[in-house]
Amino acid sequence: LEKKKALVEEVRQVVALEITNHSTWIKKTDEVIALQAKWKKVGYASKKENEEVWQEFRGICDLFFEKKKSFYDLRKEGQQLAKQKKQALIAKANELKESTAWKDTTAAIIKLQEEWKQVGAAAQKDEQTLWSNFRAACDHYFNTKKEHFSGQDEEQKENLRMKKDLISQIEAFELTENQHEDMTALKQFSSSWKDIGFVPKKNLDEIWAEYKKALDAKYDSLKSTQSAKSIEAYKSRIESLSSGDNSERSVKKEQFILRDK
Repeated sequence: LEKKKALVEEVRQVVALEITNHSTWIKKTDEVIALQAKWKKVGYASKKENEEVWQEFRGICDLFFEKKKSFYDLRKEGQQLAKQKKQALIAKANELKESTAWKDTTAAIIKLQEEWKQVGAAAQKDEQTLWSNFRAACDHYFNTKKEHFSGQDEEQKENLRMKKDLISQIEAFELTENQHEDMTALKQFSSSWKDIGFVPKKNLDEIWAEYKKALDAKYDSLKSTQSAKSIEAYKSRIESLSSGDNSERSVKKEQFILRDK
């Protein structure tokens, strides 16, 4: 009887927790199932007391699984709402992708990308398809814009302004407790940075340093590993080298440095 009462208290402590994420629910579900397995091995108390403590144990276990079901029901509703919002953003991006009002449309597309990051995740089976469709519409617009403004100084000045705006957005971005969503948001910042295009050569090093500082600060807060940060930073560096002026020469120089190391 005492062992069974102790198991009741253990489950009661689990039920009292405020669980707000999927991984903790999985962990605590395993714990409750393990306690149920222990219960079966304890043996019988006297008939009356055994029935009373069993009803108490079963009731507290049922309460745990009811709380778990409520969490996932709400989560599913949130994912469905996120799906609907993202489908609306995809529709807006498709409406804008052929526009040649470059200044206003670029600002509108960047705003859509910012809204996308704020929506939250849809169900895993939908998320990749939604992102691919949204990214395709944005890429279409930015690629068309890049072709139109190729080599034009005015576009580079506008790109510099947008990159400064993006740095401000990165600095203002607040991390959540969901590491996967935070990493996705930071990677989307990197995608937006690449989408914006070239800046004047005289501003390249300065604006890159500001961007790297802002993004590194968020990765540091996220406690990402140093190797992961280095890889992401180096990817961005290579992309910058390969897309800048004298790109072939810059990349060959980087290859030489690596061989020398």
